[in-house]
Amino acid sequence: MNKPPSCRCPTCGQITDKDKLITAELENLLAACNGLGITPDHLGRVTSGEAALLLGCAPKTLADWRQTESGPDYYRGRPAKYLLEAIAEFLVYRRKDTGRAYR
Repeated sequence: MNKPPSCRCPTCGQITDKDKLITAELENLLAACNGLGITPDHLGRVTSGEAALLLGCAPKTLADWRQTESGPDYYRGRPAKYLLEAIAEFLVYRRKDTGRAYR
């Protein structure tokens, strides 16, 4: 994935470093995990069903993304596992320059 060094912040519209946005998104995901009762494993991974909850999509959508390699990076296995940082990166990099998410 070609990663531009900066983009517009979805909150304030200022040009911001992508790493800062990823860190903020990761904090949001951790808060969402706490709210949903999701406990990531010791490596910070969640199952595909839990990742679907965090992304607000159907588990089938994640399966389709795995087939087309268009979703967040994941660990192969049964079930597939997603690193929270990979989910945060996916959410940040799929935003438009306007700062709005594609959701």
